[in-house]
Amino acid sequence: MVKMTKEEISVKNREWREANPNYQKDYIINHENWAAKKAAYNKKYYNSEGGNRVSMIGQWKIKGLIHDNYDDLYNIYINTTECMICSKEFKSRRDRCMDHDHQTNLYRQILCQNCNIHDRWQTINIL
Repeated sequence: MVKMTKEEISVKNREWREANPNYQKDYIINHENWAAKKAAYNKKYYNSEGGNRVSMIGQWKIKGLIHDNYDDLYNIYINTTECMICSKEFKSRRDRCMDHDHQTNLYRQILCQNCNIHDRWQTINIL
């Protein structure tokens, strides 16, 4: 392999840029197309049942929730239709809260927003 000087590399690069004047513009356009395609794919995937499951379990793990079988826990979470304390019916997935012990990070139950907040205040007042 022949070693090139800095000047030779500069000349070679300049010649290549002159031979390919639309390279940067093409790169930007292709990148924008790729980004739009990736965003559309992600939206479709995370709105699917499998993508939603993967995303939700990932969020639980990031927040430190500990459980032996996350797939079973996800099935319990999805199939729970009412709060496990006050029996208030969940109207959407956003109404559900995954309750866990903040010292051990172990799952306890699935609650509505009000019961989860009330439980948090009880825990703080006890300490």
